[in-house]
Amino acid sequence: MKRTFLSVFALAAAVFAQDGETVRVFDARPRELTAYSVVWVADRPVAADAVIGVVFPSLCNLSQVVMADSRKLNGGVSVSVLGDTVWVQRSGLGATVAAGDTVDISIASIFNPPADSEPLEFQILERRNGATDLLRRLETQILTEK
Repeated sequence: MKRTFLSVFALAAAVFAQDGETVRVFDARPRELTAYSVVWVADRPVAADAVIGVVFPSLCNLSQVVMADSRKLNGGVSVSVLGDTVWVQRSGLGATVAAGDTVDISIASIFNPPADSEPLEFQILERRNGATDLLRRLETQILTEK
């Protein structure tokens, strides 16, 4: 388990250095426990107390998710899982991320789908004032980190 947690930080550093909107996975082998990183460009500011959701394809198993990390969402985050969505709650201590800035979220301990089922769709949501808004829909093939 230590390897997965250490790997998520290395993955976040590697992915954050790249431009664009991507979904990357540390180990893309079917049914493997791994870390995912989702990167997108914010259309609007991301508040210090924002709640961001990452909707995973239904074939991913999120039952072991216990942590998330971000190089951009500073100040700390907590994580919870509801169905096919990992919710990342900012602590309120970090800076607001400006519209136009790149945002990254790395999530550890996700089991990959049982077989290649590309392309996969991921969604990025934000909970705001009691409503949930769709920020991005990323239809992507899983890109692996070497």
